[in-house]
Amino acid sequence: MLRHTLFTLPLLAALSVSAMAQDAPEPGPDAMSAAIGAALPIGWSVADVDIVAQINDGDAVDPRWRIRFEAELALAEPLYQADRAASEALRPFIVLIETQEEDATRRLYGTARAQFGAGQWTVDVAFENAPDRLGLPRDAFEGPTVVAGDDEIDDVRARLEAAEALTSEIEAEREERRIKIAGEMAALRTAQRAAETALEAAHEAGLQNLSTRLDAAEAEMRRRQDQALAELEGALEATRMAMEAEIAAAEAEMTAMAERSVAALTARADAAALGEETEALAALAAAESERAAAIVALEEARAEALRAQAAARAETLAALRESLASDDPDAQRLVLHDALTSGEPVLVRDALAFILARKPELALQFRKVGSDGNYSIHILAIQEFDPESGTLKGLRSWNKGSADFVGTLLDGRLNVSDKDCKMTFAVTEDGALAGDMQCRNRHEAVIALF
Repeated sequence: MLRHTLFTLPLLAALSVSAMAQDAPEPGPDAMSAAIGAALPIGWSVADVDIVAQINDGDAVDPRWRIRFEAELALAEPLYQADRAASEALRPFIVLIETQEEDATRRLYGTARAQFGAGQWTVDVAFENAPDRLGLPRDAFEGPTVVAGDDEIDDVRARLEAAEALTSEIEAEREERRIKIAGEMAALRTAQRAAETALEAAHEAGLQNLSTRLDAAEAEMRRRQDQALAELEGALEATRMAMEAEIAAAEAEMTAMAERSVAALTARADAAALGEETEALAALAAAESERAAAIVALEEARAEALRAQAAARAETLAALRESLASDDPDAQRLVLHDALTSGEPVLVRDALAFILARKPELALQFRKVGSDGNYSIHILAIQEFDPESGTLKGLRSWNKGSADFVGTLLDGRLNVSDKDCKMTFAVTEDGALAGDMQCRNRHEAVIALF
């Protein structure tokens, strides 16, 4: 009885463990299908799953199943692989070769490990004949695709050949245009060099013409200065001789008057024969003689002043001529200032003529002062000047516009007029130009700013 009992207890324990394993939860078909489908390549789906064998390595509380399964797979669309050689000839298109037809099936073998927790199954599957090298659906390839054997490939090949021909035509046209543009650019460079050469020649000719005109103007000015100096020296000499004649005549007349007075007084003294009257008459004769001598001295002083003034004018003219003939700008500036402030119309005119002849494009800037105290700046751009006649022309410009003008230089005065205004300038004592500007019956003072 005891031996039977001992042999029965192990058997009951084994039966109890088997019953507990059979009571453990198992993964259902949905969990297995979901796990297998998630691990399949694109395009494949699970049609059916068969559990061939399974064993629980855990217990009812913590089930851990090892499962062997077989699954029926279905293909929803064809699968393709790329033909590299054919694709290279039809770039950028990818030529595809069909490897699996649509609705194809495949038997899949594999194992799984399933563990339950938090109310759901976690299933890891491993395929023994995975369909991952059978190809991909058409839309899984990057870039445009075409299937080998389809009529579409002939159309693609024709389109590519047309595109290649068009590209060659465009390249040929581009090369032709490049050659044409290069020729046009070479022609433009040649024309530009010719134009630059012509412009340089014209500029050189203009400079030569301007130099010739300046030399002629300078020569004419020197001639006029020599002529004016000779005329002034002649006038000064004639004035000196006339004044000396007048002085000599006055001296002779004063001497004769003194002698007559002395003789008359002497005669009266002799006739009266009175001592006191004789002394009075002698004193009167002495006073008359002193008065005559004073008059003679005064006239001599006036003559000397005139001679000094004439000598100073002659010296100024000589210095003007010498300085204008030199290339020293400081000497020219000093003598021009002396000439402008001399007050002599001939000197003033010659100095202004020298300035205008040496600078035919001189810009004379002056300030017009209005009745309200405000002023505006005007510029006289002197473009042409004739030293012989004193005529000039140019352009007056100001902040509201511009106008062509004509003018004359006469006796040290500069007269300018345009369609709107008339201007008169004269040299002041300090060598500046100032004058009057009349525009539409309005007179306003103007001051030139050298």
